[in-house]
Amino acid sequence: MGRKEKTILVTIIANIILIILRFFLADISGSIGLAANAYHSFTDLFVTSVVFAGLMIARFCGEKARNISRKMEHILAIFVSIFIFYMGIEILSDALSGEQTELKYVPFVAAGAFVGVVINYFMARYKIYVGEQTGSESLKADGYHSKMDMYCGIAVLVGVVGSLFGMPDLDKLAAIVAMVLLMISGYEILTENIRALMHPDAVEEHGHHNHGFHENKKMAAGMCAVMLISYLLSGIYTIKLDEEGVVRRFGRITRDVSPGIHYRLPSPIEEVSIVNTGEVQRVETGVQELLTGDTNLVNINLSVHYRIMNP
Repeated sequence: MGRKEKTILVTIIANIILIILRFFLADISGSIGLAANAYHSFTDLFVTSVVFAGLMIARFCGEKARNISRKMEHILAIFVSIFIFYMGIEILSDALSGEQTELKYVPFVAAGAFVGVVINYFMARYKIYVGEQTGSESLKADGYHSKMDMYCGIAVLVGVVGSLFGMPDLDKLAAIVAMVLLMISGYEILTENIRALMHPDAVEEHGHHNHGFHENKKMAAGMCAVMLISYLLSGIYTIKLDEEGVVRRFGRITRDVSPGIHYRLPSPIEEVSIVNTGEVQRVETGVQELLTGDTNLVNINLSVHYRIMNP
């Protein structure tokens, strides 16, 4: 096993650890962004595994077995890209839902997310360095793919830390950014493997060949644009028929809101509290044993029914 193969094997193990870590953190915290980041790491693992398989087959197998294996890899990659699109749509649906999820164990989860970013950073540097030393374009391209996963991890880390400062919407924004990068990865995997199946002679080495410094700059600019647009769109909200809303700007009440679709300035500038004014609320004290003026014991259960008139 040569230096390139050993490098990829180490990064495959690191990616598996990274995926397990991010899914674990997403599960205990309820973070949509971390779940999306974990699926993005899965695409990085898949790309790295394909590069490793291609190098091993080229080293030990004959030409006929090599061609059959490449076709099977391309077909598998197409199915993986479809799975990536499906998960991207699921993540987007969760991120755009009106439900507000309060993250749990935020300091611990933020520390774990930071560790994930550090792992991505060193993986990317390691693969790019070895790729340059050995002249492997596929290994260098795989390193740039790990860089994209690192940028995604940074966005998710910002979203997790933002919840500590009263900005829960940042986690959803981070999930949208991760979803965009996930869909881009799925698109690249789909188009490159369809092209490889249709024109097998045009592809000599597995992996992405078009990544580079300028592509990274474009990706970063696109990610910033997506975050800005998503941040502005996060101000859209809906009030149901039996509800009223109270909009607060930096904590100060500015207006009441009637049922319908509305817009507020994104968090933390404005926040909206939704109050149910149509439902009859009830408070009960439970059975209480009291002593009367003539020293008798009586059991009393006080029940108060009320409806909110002024939210």
